[in-house]
Amino acid sequence: MRYGALKTDLPKLAELLAYSIGEAAPSADELMRFMRLESVQRELESRWDVWLEQSADKAKTWRLVNLAMPADPQRAAARLKARPQQADSCTWCWLAEPGHRGVLQPYRDLNGRAVGGVHLHRACKAAWTRLENMVMRSDEK
Repeated sequence: MRYGALKTDLPKLAELLAYSIGEAAPSADELMRFMRLESVQRELESRWDVWLEQSADKAKTWRLVNLAMPADPQRAAARLKARPQQADSCTWCWLAEPGHRGVLQPYRDLNGRAVGGVHLHRACKAAWTRLENMVMRSDEK
């Protein structure tokens, strides 16, 4: 897990979540039903900076990605420079999407030009853009 991202099957994700919650955790079946709800996925993304979505691979794995940004502009700038080793990986979360290149979109700068080596999931693109804006604002000071 490079930047707080996990790609696994739903039962394992429910098991991890139940472990994190502790004794008060609902059953795995309840957690899986809950995580499948689109409203829950939207809530996680919009209010908690967490992206949860089923991937398009044959195994129907799920992606759980931390979309929160580092608070320090220097760490943010370093994050923008880092690139995954695999060309079929998202530049934000570093999850590989082999054989599913269409899941990752090339990132375009403010002038509409593709930024070389930057390919992002839909949800990761918003986080990347916020990070880029934060670094640009800190450079202006």
